[in-house]
Amino acid sequence: MRLKWWLVCLALVLTAPVSWQEAQAKSITRQPDVAPYPTQEEARYRIYWNGIRIGKIWASWKQENGQYEMHASLKTSGIAKLFSKQERNAVISGIVTETAFIPQRFNASVIRRKKQRHVSILYDMKGNVTSSTVDPPDNPKIRPPVSQKGKDSGYDPLSATQALLDFALQYRQHKSQNNLAFDVFDSRRLTGADIQASSNETCSGDCVVLSGTRRLLEGFTEKERKKHKPDEPPVFLEVKPEHSRFPERIYGRSPLGTVIAIRQDD
Repeated sequence: MRLKWWLVCLALVLTAPVSWQEAQAKSITRQPDVAPYPTQEEARYRIYWNGIRIGKIWASWKQENGQYEMHASLKTSGIAKLFSKQERNAVISGIVTETAFIPQRFNASVIRRKKQRHVSILYDMKGNVTSSTVDPPDNPKIRPPVSQKGKDSGYDPLSATQALLDFALQYRQHKSQNNLAFDVFDSRRLTGADIQASSNETCSGDCVVLSGTRRLLEGFTEKERKKHKPDEPPVFLEVKPEHSRFPERIYGRSPLGTVIAIRQDD
């Protein structure tokens, strides 16, 4: 797995505030909060590769007046700037009802040394995708467009992570289901995610370990498909779903070592 992909993974899996619905991602089923989560919460992480600090992440959640908003940002630092200098930012906003969180607008940007890219997804009042834009636009001869069915079946990248907390909480309480599958639409690609829940000696007590792998569905270039390895190492998250909206650690194997994002208390 390339370090570049690893940084993308870290940027997308840092917020897990609400609930999950099966298959469809038009809106996210809201279940009663088991834990007394605050209406506002932040989390900061430091990223290390083989013990060397290579970046930082900040994530936040805010809910008030029938609205919700979630941010996530990643910025490389130190040695990572030499070969993968980048800054990634994403935000999702939507409506809170008694039964669901309904996304309304997703915006994200990637800033590198010599280029930038901005994407946006708009939704109707049911959470269906009404438009998605990429600036600068992709060449459809190189990157095939995602079908409307694919767009409507996939979570946006931040809402996708919202499924994880409820899944972990259900596993903690019942252990009747230890796997979850959903799709993610990021305005350019449709990716399948396969999640497994477990407990181990490094994550005891009220902690749950989630491991995730990906499947390339729609919107991928031939070059991306050739580089993808179906057996690429999973990404692991350690979460305490009864205490916080955010993971404690995110880690896994990368080229020539291990990458880990550790939550900071300060």
